[in-house]
Amino acid sequence: MPLPTDDTIAAIATAAGRGGIGMVRLSGGQAWPIARAVLLAANGVNSGESLAFEPWRAVLAKVAGEDGSTVDEAIVTPFSKPHSYTAEDMVEITCHGSPV
Repeated sequence: MPLPTDDTIAAIATAAGRGGIGMVRLSGGQAWPIARAVLLAANGVNSGESLAFEPWRAVLAKVAGEDGSTVDEAIVTPFSKPHSYTAEDMVEITCHGSPV
């Protein structure tokens, strides 16, 4: 039996190669804070502010680059433990895919 860990992991959840959509999953205790650090609200009253999460509710977000500029828009779906695929807090970030 694997030992429990407190690590938060990020993993690509789509196949390599060309595709219209790419998904990254964050899972672990720091998944939500990490996602909030790189995502901004993309529409509505809170546009450009830190993203507010509501479990199991997808929201449109801006993916921020190192300089704060928008590098992509994504659909972000947070899940709270223990009712997620990994039984941990988890965030799925679905953005534009393909190596291009």
